[in-house]
Amino acid sequence: AFPEKPLKEKWHRMGSRFADYAPPLNVSSDFVLMGFEDVEPGSRHSHVLLFDYEGKLMTDITLQTEEGAYLYTQSLSPENSVLFLGTDDSTLTAYKITPKQNH
Repeated sequence: AFPEKPLKEKWHRMGSRFADYAPPLNVSSDFVLMGFEDVEPGSRHSHVLLFDYEGKLMTDITLQTEEGAYLYTQSLSPENSVLFLGTDDSTLTAYKITPKQNH
């Protein structure tokens, strides 16, 4: 038999509206990475967010794309702390992720 409540929510974050497109989450030993596209008439906002394990936003990467380009893919290399983002306007960008050091 399972315990009555096997999971206890540690934290929860929610944006102001739903995402029209969201690539898969990536989780490393230091952070959680999520991306989303929100598309409204006349505007589009593409973001990749990094959260630490306590739910604190580490960074919000706003993707700059050409008009009409919005879908993107992400790949994370946790062992090298490198994030790769590709958009459908033929752009590939690599980001070095520097986790916060505990002192």
